[in-house]
Amino acid sequence: MISKSRMTTDLTAQSILLTVVVILLLAGAYSPWALIAFTALALWQVGSALHLALGYAYRERFFYLKVFALLLIALPLKLWLAGAWAFFLLGVLASAYFWVTFRDTIIVLERPRSFWDI
Repeated sequence: MISKSRMTTDLTAQSILLTVVVILLLAGAYSPWALIAFTALALWQVGSALHLALGYAYRERFFYLKVFALLLIALPLKLWLAGAWAFFLLGVLASAYFWVTFRDTIIVLERPRSFWDI
C-alpha cells in the first residue's frame, strides 16, 4: 500500500519543479535554466514512476515509462525535424504524469486509515 507521505512528497517535489519550469519559460523563452529544470523534473518523474512500478507493481506507471523511453529515443529525430518544438511532447507527458500523481495523491489521502495507523 502506497504511503500518504510518499505521495505528498512526490506531488510537492513535482509541483515545485513544474512551477520553476513554467516561471523560467515565461521569463525567457527556452533559457538553459529552464532546460535544466525540465531535465530535473523529467528525472524526478522517471524515478517516481520506476519506484511505483517496481516497488508497488503499479501498472499505470509502466505506460509512462514506455512512452517516455520512446519519446527520448526519438528526440534526436524530433530535434532535427521540429527544432525546439520537439520538447513540447515531453512537456505534455510531464504535465500528464503530474496530473496522474495529483489524482493518485487525492485517492491515497482520502483512503481510510488502517488499524495499524491508530
